Amino acid sequence: MEESGLTLTQVKALLMLAGPEGEEPYAGRDIAERLQVSLASVSRAVDGLVRARLVSRVEDTEDRRVRRLSITDKGRRLAGEIVAARMADMEALAASMTLTQRRKLNSALEDVLGREELAAATREIEGMRS
Repeated sequence: MEESGLTLTQVKALLMLAGPEGEEPYAGRDIAERLQVSLASVSRAVDGLVRARLVSRVEDTEDRRVRRLSITDKGRRLAGEIVAARMADMEALAASMTLTQRRKLNSALEDVLGREELAAATREIEGMRS
C-alpha cells in the first residue's frame, strides 16, 4: 500500500470497486456508506484515484448530479497487486508460527470466517486473486 502512494480510504475504495460488487458503477455516496466514511472523504479519495487513472468517473444517465465510478484496467491491476502483497504478508506470518500456533489460529479463523459478512469478504478477495 505504501508503494502505491494511496491513502487508506483510496485503497479501500479501489478494492471495493475491484471486487465482484464493483461490476456496476458506484456513486460516491454508495462508497461512503459502504466504507462508513464521509462523502467529502470519499470525494477527495476518488479525485486522486481519477487523476491516477485508476478509476473513471462518468455522469449518471438518469441523474446528472450523480457521478458513477468504475475501476479501470490499471486500477484493477493495482488492486490485484495490493491483495497479492497482503496475502504474501499473511503467508509469511503463518510460516513464522509453530505448528501449534497455526492450529490455534486456524481454529479461531474458522469460527470467525463462518460469519456471513466475513465469508462474503473472503469470497471477494479470492475472486480478486484469480
